[in-house]
Amino acid sequence: MTKIAKLVKQDTSKVMIIVGHTDATGTALANNTLSAQRAKSVGSVFSVAGLPRSRMYATGVGSNQPISSAKTAKGREQNRRVELIIAPRSSRSMDTLPNLYAVTNY
Repeated sequence: MTKIAKLVKQDTSKVMIIVGHTDATGTALANNTLSAQRAKSVGSVFSVAGLPRSRMYATGVGSNQPISSAKTAKGREQNRRVELIIAPRSSRSMDTLPNLYAVTNY
């Protein structure tokens, strides 16, 4: 993560968007909360690695964007993840991200 933080920090035209995901186990409210906490935790690691918080945005999308089937343990495991998106530093770039809930400054 230190290498990623360094690369993003060097290019001041970029920001990092951190998207937390969960599997479908539990309630929607619990999953949305957990996914947001997951994204913020990763943001904290990048902050310690030197990336300014003003250059990070964190959001949680709960179980709304699965990449695998929820019918198997392996599929559920794959759905519990964090995605990092390196995007141009502009408000327009935030508008073009598909299917994200409100992206908030971390």
